Amino acid sequence: MRLIRLIIILLIASYGLTANGQIQKGYVKTKGRMLNGKHIPGQGLPGSTVKIQGGNSIGVRNTNGSFSFIVPKKNYMVESVQKKGYELVDVDATKKLYQQSANPIYLVMETPEQQRSDILAAERKIRHYLQQQLTQKEDEIEALKTTKAEKDSLFCILYQRQTENEKLIAEMAKRYSTLDYDQLDEFYQKVSWFIENGELTHADSLLRTRGDIHTQVQNILQQGQAILEQENQLQQAKTVHQADIEEVARRCDSFFKAFSVMNLTDSAVYYIELRAKLDSTNAEWQNAAGEYIWDYYRSSNYMLAWEYFNRALHYSVEGSPISISVCCNLGKVLTYVNKYTMAMRSLNLALEMALDLKEKDNPIIPVIYNSIGDLFTKLEIYQDAILNYKKALDLYTKIYGKKHEHVARTFYNIGKIFYLTEDYYNALEYELKALEIISKIDNISSKFVLMDIYSLIGDIYQEKKDESIAYDYWYKSNEIRTGLYSNDFFYRKNHIGSVLHSSTKRLHEKEEEEDNLQELLRLLFENGLD
Repeated sequence: MRLIRLIIILLIASYGLTANGQIQKGYVKTKGRMLNGKHIPGQGLPGSTVKIQGGNSIGVRNTNGSFSFIVPKKNYMVESVQKKGYELVDVDATKKLYQQSANPIYLVMETPEQQRSDILAAERKIRHYLQQQLTQKEDEIEALKTTKAEKDSLFCILYQRQTENEKLIAEMAKRYSTLDYDQLDEFYQKVSWFIENGELTHADSLLRTRGDIHTQVQNILQQGQAILEQENQLQQAKTVHQADIEEVARRCDSFFKAFSVMNLTDSAVYYIELRAKLDSTNAEWQNAAGEYIWDYYRSSNYMLAWEYFNRALHYSVEGSPISISVCCNLGKVLTYVNKYTMAMRSLNLALEMALDLKEKDNPIIPVIYNSIGDLFTKLEIYQDAILNYKKALDLYTKIYGKKHEHVARTFYNIGKIFYLTEDYYNALEYELKALEIISKIDNISSKFVLMDIYSLIGDIYQEKKDESIAYDYWYKSNEIRTGLYSNDFFYRKNHIGSVLHSSTKRLHEKEEEEDNLQELLRLLFENGLD
């Protein structure tokens, strides 16, 4: 079974989304009873085991029999409930489809001996009451001033009905032997007690204290009609509201694209977030906002991107293109914060779902391969990193051709591996291939790629002891960086200028980065993600 439900539960738990109804509470207990009209609560059954269909077994440890579990979907089934020496009172409890709710579920058990005793006691009460009714009817027939033949006919009908009552006795005995008085309020505890003991006059009198039921039914029907009319009006309002959302979303998207082209990143982020706020359940909009923030503000605001990705995953459909993209993006963030095991799970899941779509030339697949390559790079497993980068390169070339920006970025990734393994000849070869492609592309994203390529080529020439050429490439990289970031959020290593200024700036950035990282890791560890 796929891991997506596990990932949803674990990752979303980091931001407390389980508070929206993901946790179901319940009790394993004996029946609550009425003894001489007094309520006797049931007892919890610690030591019981509850198995939820598709989930793990839950051991009940609390003395009151309480337990809880996480519900990955809105509905769930109880596969089994076990306690040595006990059996379920409601044998259909393991066949029902339950709906996740803030109200607890009650799994009521009794010893077989106690349950048989309760059934027999209920039968005796019912038979005793029916016998009283039979005697009363016999007396009424005897008192009739009619012929013997007519009386005999009435007695035949009476006894025939009495024979048919056997089925009724069994059904009513089962109903009352399974009744858990703990689940009734005080009013209905009394009503049920009177009915169970044949005191129908008392039950009727008590029920009538709540008012005339016929009037109440009419009022409820009228209320239902009024609610239906209000729902129709609300639905019309929702339709208009949704149209307004979509129109404003298109405008936000247009502003976002315009500011992106103009390289006004802060303004672009403002409008893509504005669109995401219009509908927090729109997984596509949440994912898009997270991706843009991740691409351009990674080191300073990856926590915000993480929140958007979590929200997108929560509202995406398993196996859909959006869920694939979100799992890939979560894998990138987890790689960034060094949660490598979880990152690999998320990326492998994304790849599995993407391959399951069986779509020819699906562009998300090379993105996932590149992300897996990035993960292996951080793990310093360079051979596997290059293997995944080359898979991505082959697919990008097939989908977009040899001169595309994604091809250039992948050349850069491969060149970086050779640089890290001190193979500067091959590193420079791949970076120059990347440079040849990216230098002929003019858009905002290509500038980021070009900036990284210039910087790495400078690093390569520095290692080759050619400082003057290294300086030229660093200078070019810095010129692009200055144009892209007026506040220079991402400046990692200043090859030019004052060493003191560079070191002080990097130390400040590192402190901020570690503060953010510690907060994220705190959330991760608190939710058992390690």
